[in-house]
Formats: sequence, structure tokens, C-alpha cells
Amino acid sequence: MLPHLRQIAPEPTQVQVKKRLAEILRGYVRGAVPSQRYAVLKEAKQYAIANNLELPVWVQPELSRAAQNLLKGFTELC
Repeated sequence: MLPHLRQIAPEPTQVQVKKRLAEILRGYVRGAVPSQRYAVLKEAKQYAIANNLELPVWVQPELSRAAQNLLKGFTELC
């Protein structure tokens, strides 16, 4: 292969994709700082959508709750 050509990384397998989503959600479950909870859940949701995965049932209510808490915290600062 010519040195100036980059190798294209192979597509991740479905198992690898699911493991990555599990890693993201594990970060949330293990106690993301309250100010980061929304960002962690949002990342999980975007990753799931990009890889055509279903999120666990508990994620959407938690995402809504985290967004409300983030907004509440922001309005208290103002």
C-alpha cells in the first residue's frame, strides 16, 4: 500500500456499537455529576440514533428530568 493512502477503519460490529452505548450509559448510572447528566444522556441518545439502536426504556424519562433540572439550575443562577 502506498504510504500516503490512509487505511479506512472497518465499520464497527453491532456488538461493538452496543458495548459503546452501554459504556456511555454506565457513565450516567455510575454517577455523572448532576450538571453533566443531561450531556451524558444526550450523547447516548445521539449515539443510538446514529447507529440505529433502541435506547433502554428508562433513558427518555431521565433525559427529560435532567433537562428540567438543568433549566431549573440555570434559571436559579439568573
